[in-house]
Amino acid sequence: MKLQVLCVLVFVFGVSCMNRNIFREYLVARQQRLLERHHGDSGSKDPCLNYYCAHEGICVLVDQKDLTPQCNCVSEWKGTHCDDNPCDADPIPCPEKSTCSINGDGSASCCCDEGFTGDQCDVLVDACTVNPCQNGGQCSLDSLGLPECTCVSPFEGTFCDVDCDWPMGSCPTGFTEIPAGSRNCYYTCDTETGWLGAVFECRAKNAQLWEPNTPTELTDVGQFLDGIAGRYWTGASDQTSEGTPTFELGSLGALPLSADSNGVNSDCVAYEPGDELIYRTCHTQRKCVCEIQIPCATQN
Repeated sequence: MKLQVLCVLVFVFGVSCMNRNIFREYLVARQQRLLERHHGDSGSKDPCLNYYCAHEGICVLVDQKDLTPQCNCVSEWKGTHCDDNPCDADPIPCPEKSTCSINGDGSASCCCDEGFTGDQCDVLVDACTVNPCQNGGQCSLDSLGLPECTCVSPFEGTFCDVDCDWPMGSCPTGFTEIPAGSRNCYYTCDTETGWLGAVFECRAKNAQLWEPNTPTELTDVGQFLDGIAGRYWTGASDQTSEGTPTFELGSLGALPLSADSNGVNSDCVAYEPGDELIYRTCHTQRKCVCEIQIPCATQN
């Protein structure tokens, strides 16, 4: 009896190491033996012959008396016929910045990408752990957990990467000065992302999401955006203080916004055609418009 138990254990723990084809052959032979034992006839029909198992699922007979067929599923598939994957559900069960995986019981779970946490995977663990500030700049986290740099003279810029002893006189490549002579430069993204994705797209360009601080700026930039069409994220958000929008880097106050657009789940502000700033759910898709000021303006 002990020897039989040992053999069973060796088989159970060794299946994962067996070639899949060998395992299939074993299951077919086992089913045939069950059929012969049940009917006393090697020519009896195998219930698995017409039993459908999708995505490489293997049909096995789980009841030695009634010869009940069942699918043993592989990988992330589950269900009676191995054709149910909760990660393929509509809508997708996991937010941006996360990966969907299947639990042992067949349910879906969401794992946040590296560096993110929270129910919606939209909170940075600590963006200052890898200090993005250059040239001696000090990194600190704002109310949203985003990094901001305090620079040491003569350096300026979002990441203290501009040496004001070598001033620039024009917008960086890809940016447009609006209006001419204002020293304010803007860049529009080609793809749509959620609000946090837009933040990082602008950060990658050493810029920040657009902060429309005055009616004049809103009109000037709005006319430019209307000319190329689309809907764009701004840096304004009331994620930390409902009903009191602040900008991503906390510069000037936000322009007045439509109160009737401010729902509990609508925390990020987008620009939509017609010079309109409106609250939207932060995970909806919009393009980004990035803003940067020509560096070292006070020294030129």
